Parts: sequence; C-alpha cells; structure tokens
Amino acid sequence: MNSRLSLIIVLIVLSTVINPGQLQASPEAVVERYLAAVRVGDYETAYTYISSNDNDIIEWLELIRYIRREGPEPVVSLIDLAHSISRQRITKTTIDGNKATVEVDSIVPDMAKALDVVNSGGAAKALFEYGVPPMKERHGICELAVEDGEWKITCVRGVSAGQAAKLATELAEKILTKEDAARLARQIEDFQKNRKEKT
Repeated sequence: MNSRLSLIIVLIVLSTVINPGQLQASPEAVVERYLAAVRVGDYETAYTYISSNDNDIIEWLELIRYIRREGPEPVVSLIDLAHSISRQRITKTTIDGNKATVEVDSIVPDMAKALDVVNSGGAAKALFEYGVPPMKERHGICELAVEDGEWKITCVRGVSAGQAAKLATELAEKILTKEDAARLARQIEDFQKNRKEKT
C-alpha cells in the first residue's frame, strides 16, 4: 500500500513538472489582470504580467508612472479619471503552442473632444465625474509568450511611450498655463532622454 501511494505521489509530482502549463493563468486572465492593474495605477503589479524582453510596454508604463508622480495635479486627475472609466472586453484569443494573441475591444474617453467642449481642467473633471464624457472605441491586440512556465505579454500593439508623451503634452497645453505646460513637456523630454541613456 505504501509503495503504491509513493508511486501515485511521484506521478503527480512528475506530471506537474512535465506539464507546468496546467498551473499557469490563461492568456485572457493575464491580459485582464494587466489591464485592471493599469486602470487603478498599480504599475508594480502590471510589470509582473509583462515580458522582460519587451522594452516598449515597460517604457510606456514608466512614463505614465512618472507623469502621475511628477505631473501637475489637473493633468494627473484627468489621467486617473480617464483610466477609471475606461472599459475593456476580450473578444478573441488565439493560442499557437507557446504564443498567443488576445484581442481587446475598449471604450475609452475621447480626451481631445472632451477638452474641446470644456476647455479647462476643472470643467473637464466635472464632465468626467458627473456628466457624460465623449467616448470612443478602440480595438487592440496583446501578444503573449510562455516564459518560465507563465504567460507574459510581449507586445501591446499601438501603445508607445511617444504616444503617451504626446497625449500628456497636448492635455497640458489645454488645461494649464503656457509656462506650466512647457515645463511638463521639458520634464517628459528629460525623463525619456535619461531613460534611453540608462538602457
């Protein structure tokens, strides 16, 4: 009886070592958790779902985190509000061995339209909190690969630090004084330059 029990235990252990895929979260779960972490500004958690080989997503997250930490309050407030009311829905997943693609439909605030309507940070914030802000639909694709027995995001198509910097600068120009907007643009430029020098 003991030898039979020992054999069963050994087989269970071997099956988990040989087939670790049973233990990992699905590609959909990884993408959902990543998006949820970004929505609430939990970048440390967001990093855990990203491949260490993908510098583009890490650069984008680092810039967003920098702006939220160092940026003027009106800009940070609007970014946080925009994230909090954004909604994503996974529409399709394709798995091919150790690679996967997850397609995501998003409904996000149309910041350009909202700011054209209200043309000030305080009014924009009120529109987002109490009104019905203009929204737009986006279709995105996340690419994943298995690394060390876990699905990791290797690419989020259409997301870049350059895009985030442009949006933050345009937002600042609409709701801040010229001097404050120019200061933020310089800070972002210096941050990106310093980061590139370190990598």
